[in-house]
Amino acid sequence: MIKVILYDNKKNRTDSVKSKLQEYKFLKLVDNEKDFSDSIDLLIENSNKEDNKTIIMHNSDFNSKPLDEIITLCEENNIDLVFFTGGNTTKELRMKETPRANLSAEHIYKGDNLFYFLERFENDYKLGYLVFGKDFELNIFLDLRMFINLERNKGNNNPEDIYDSLKEKGIDIDSLTEKLGLESGKNNFDNKMIDSIIRNLNSKIDELITNGKTKIEKPLLIHNDNTSLIDIELLKYRNEKFNSSIDDFISDVLLKRDFDCLVIPFSLSENYLEFKGIELAYHIRLTKELGDLRFVPIIFIGEETPYIISKIDKRLSPILYTDGIYNIKDSKEKAEKLIKKKLKGTTEEKIREQIEVSPPSNYSSHHSVANEWSIIRWAKYLGIDNSDNFKPVIEKINSSLYYKYLLNKFPVPDIDKSSLEIKGSGKILLIDDEYEKGWSIIFNRIFRKDDFTFKVLETDFNLSKNEIVDSAITKIEQFKPDVVILDFRLRTDEFYNTLIKDITSVEILRRIKVLNPGIQVIIFTASNKVWNLQKLESLGADGFIIKESPEFNHDNKFTRENIKSFKRTIENLLNKKYLIYIYNKTQNIKANLSANLPKLDTLLHGNGNEFVSEVEYWLISASKFLSKEQNEQIFSAAYINYFHIFEALQNSLIIVYSLNFVDGEKLKYYKFNDSTQQYSEDGFLENVGDNKIKNSITQKIANIGYRYSNFDSEDIGRFYRLNKTRNNIVHKDKNDPERGEINKNDLLGLFDLLYELITKINFV
Repeated sequence: MIKVILYDNKKNRTDSVKSKLQEYKFLKLVDNEKDFSDSIDLLIENSNKEDNKTIIMHNSDFNSKPLDEIITLCEENNIDLVFFTGGNTTKELRMKETPRANLSAEHIYKGDNLFYFLERFENDYKLGYLVFGKDFELNIFLDLRMFINLERNKGNNNPEDIYDSLKEKGIDIDSLTEKLGLESGKNNFDNKMIDSIIRNLNSKIDELITNGKTKIEKPLLIHNDNTSLIDIELLKYRNEKFNSSIDDFISDVLLKRDFDCLVIPFSLSENYLEFKGIELAYHIRLTKELGDLRFVPIIFIGEETPYIISKIDKRLSPILYTDGIYNIKDSKEKAEKLIKKKLKGTTEEKIREQIEVSPPSNYSSHHSVANEWSIIRWAKYLGIDNSDNFKPVIEKINSSLYYKYLLNKFPVPDIDKSSLEIKGSGKILLIDDEYEKGWSIIFNRIFRKDDFTFKVLETDFNLSKNEIVDSAITKIEQFKPDVVILDFRLRTDEFYNTLIKDITSVEILRRIKVLNPGIQVIIFTASNKVWNLQKLESLGADGFIIKESPEFNHDNKFTRENIKSFKRTIENLLNKKYLIYIYNKTQNIKANLSANLPKLDTLLHGNGNEFVSEVEYWLISASKFLSKEQNEQIFSAAYINYFHIFEALQNSLIIVYSLNFVDGEKLKYYKFNDSTQQYSEDGFLENVGDNKIKNSITQKIANIGYRYSNFDSEDIGRFYRLNKTRNNIVHKDKNDPERGEINKNDLLGLFDLLYELITKINFV
């Protein structure tokens, strides 16, 4: 008979536990809507209302049974409903409302709670086993104490607000106060009642702590000659003086000592209000190198209560309300008594769930956080985090408490390193004020192949905006990069209320595009503000890579996808590096036409300017097409634009229907010899009987090339083939769609011939 339904359509989650779940005959595992709906019907039909029944399901929308219908159905049939979700990191157990519990998918599949719950389902049914494990009653009381203390820590001293806040978190405060032997109801919930709840909770928690205790045999006192506990027998030879940085103390002392409990004064420095002891406790809990030692009980000693400390320092005090933390006065008697007790430490799951470390609040620091967080994760993915040249970078970043917290909260999984190989070749320049923090090492690793040359703008980013811009442009002119990776914020004074047009990187971007629009620019930014990205794109930015702020990392796939996006972007931009060549050659074409304008004006009877304007129009039009995505349609459009310039030459220099140049000279006929595979002069075009040959643009361009640009037979052959390509584009064959397709090489072939024709032209 079905008593429990576990519905999850993600088989990759259930595969790891499927065989073990099959041992429980009363559990039905389903992965689709139909089976889920049928199983609910069976669950209701084959059970009494008073029987224990549970549905555990992923919190998604369903077509056959909407969520509100499922909730109503569970309420009507006395079914405990548990929702879980991939993004939910909290856990809630509700006494009366439906759903009865909210959990994370990780909580369902990665701990022992699910199986502990199923083992006891028929003889000792308690939904709390699923939520909190075997010590669920203890954990309920621990969570209640923590929530009340955290509300007070936030400065919330209004009992009604605290009551409402607890209710919103799904805590049935009325049932719990009754369990503690106190009166329930919002009307009774005043500050005096809260103090009574805390006292009774402390007593109840002490009473319930049985499983998981350890007898303390190797306590270690950390001090700064500021406690009387040095003299007690238990700690006389087991104490260490704190007289260095926190990271040095952990590596030089704690990693070399064996202990099963730590005793720490709230303060370990001359400035008592620094609460260096509490800060050390955070580092101990979050330093993975300590292994299981970071889970040991920690006893704080000091005259203040956690509540008083929360009034003084809201940032550090929350750890005082987490599992495995004890507080006593600086008293030898109390210390000896507590240390001789069996104490309970904490776990990896509890640390992740209970410990929070706030990020820096100012924008500049937020930028550094995103920058350094990205460095850590990219280095891990690239497999260089333990390399000799990167270790100092990682050690410096990892010394920050906030980064320890982030790495504990969002561990970095492995990635297939081979997938990060960049295809192509080229010259890459990095412009980033924080290149020395690790980005130069990371990009050197990415662009390590001989096909790439990678350099960094090494300048003083404390200089003025204009000095930094000039330094960047000078470097670009000297190095001639194909791609520039440009950090968005380069100067600290630009983090606050700076208009985007006044930002240093924006001016560098503008100057790059003036220098050569073909230079590809990726903006490297910690900002994900759409309006910033849109403005930068309008100014010529060719791509964007977001430096990963920690808030993006609720999904560990983010870094992998971000690096893959970078790979795709770089490869795409390297494919466009030919635009640098196109732009430079285009400028030469314009310069040549400008230099020949007086002769053209004479030759064309005052119409030289009109001809030059038409050529420039088609050059600009082609460039606009090529600045977009690179595909066959874009290449075809640019090809036709460049071909229009050959037609403009023909229409300006030749009187088409008379077969003469505009100055009266007759057009010659260039005949192709099959045996020599060469074109050679064979009389005048007017004498050829074939009108198709007479009107051929190949003959006209051959005449212009021979007369003005030193064309030879090979050049005529090149144009003949390029003209066929043009005709295939314009007159596509429906039966042979590939006939009109062209690629970048076809386009460059036409452009190169155009360049040779015009730059060598000499209008005598």
